[in-house]
Amino acid sequence: METTTKNTVNYIYNTMELKNEIIKTIESIEKWADSNDYRIKGNITEFKFEVLRIDNLSDLSTKKMKKICKYIFFINNHKTLKRINSFFSILHRLLSTTNSINSIKISVSEKEEKIQMARKKMKEAKETYETLLKLYKEEKGDFYKNK
Repeated sequence: METTTKNTVNYIYNTMELKNEIIKTIESIEKWADSNDYRIKGNITEFKFEVLRIDNLSDLSTKKMKKICKYIFFINNHKTLKRINSFFSILHRLLSTTNSINSIKISVSEKEEKIQMARKKMKEAKETYETLLKLYKEEKGDFYKNK
């Protein structure tokens, strides 16, 4: 009988290894965003160069390094917009204390955004339809049954 092993977070405390993992993760995010036609707001190549240039990575506490490693682990296992945007947010907050790093955000494609807006409008129209139907039924009552 085969036993399954559970993947666990690999914590990295060496700053060079952590930088390399961050860069690898950013590159995989970039490929994922391109394959899914997501839009990247901000310059991601500039962001990678800023991460490589950062010297204050060694000043991060162990807890903050663990937090970055957890986000890297979660993103490598299953990429979602929420995880990726929170990863970029964490990097921006932790690493931009001395350097001016532009924030990065990934959003859905234009087509998906149009679909979401159309669905929102459809829901609003459905709500007005239901209220008008209710008013119609109240007005009609059993008028046609009694005729």
